[in-house]
Amino acid sequence: VGGVSYPWSPDQPLADLPISDTLIEQWKTDAAAGGTLGGSCTKYTINSNTTLGPVKINCDLEITGSPTITLAGMVWVNGKTTIKNTPTVVVSSSQAGKTVAMIADKPTDRTTSSKIEIENSATFQGAGAGSYVLMVSQNNSAESGGGEKAIEVENSANGALLVYAGHGEINLKNNIGLKEVTGYRIRLS
Repeated sequence: VGGVSYPWSPDQPLADLPISDTLIEQWKTDAAAGGTLGGSCTKYTINSNTTLGPVKINCDLEITGSPTITLAGMVWVNGKTTIKNTPTVVVSSSQAGKTVAMIADKPTDRTTSSKIEIENSATFQGAGAGSYVLMVSQNNSAESGGGEKAIEVENSANGALLVYAGHGEINLKNNIGLKEVTGYRIRLS
């Protein structure tokens, strides 16, 4: 705990999660309005400096190596998103003060796909005060009683990062630094 710990505090009352499925669907529509990448691929790999968004990526996305990925609008990945090694994901200066979402959602497979994995010193940066990278998974395995992880963040991933899985499990492990985590279930390792 980075602060004061309050063991045995009373449980918080139940409340609706802050991001509705309707809003996520709107963000996906906004992303798709910018065009589609990937055609009928199985995996779209980015390993060099790239600006993304608004855009729909029509397959799994892998960001690897040490590129800088600049988010200029919403990004919808129709599959799984993997961010590994030492990339930097930044919100474009054109989006100053805003939060930009990367959404993993394959509507035909929200049980074993629609997942996000972030590992190995990935860094996230906003564009000014109140600006963050928001990673959203629509995987619903946990809510359906399954064991798949919707989002996994591990191994020194850090920065202006928000993670959200309203129907799934988020697993956080090994020296990470996030600004906010909201999920159906959250596990710390």
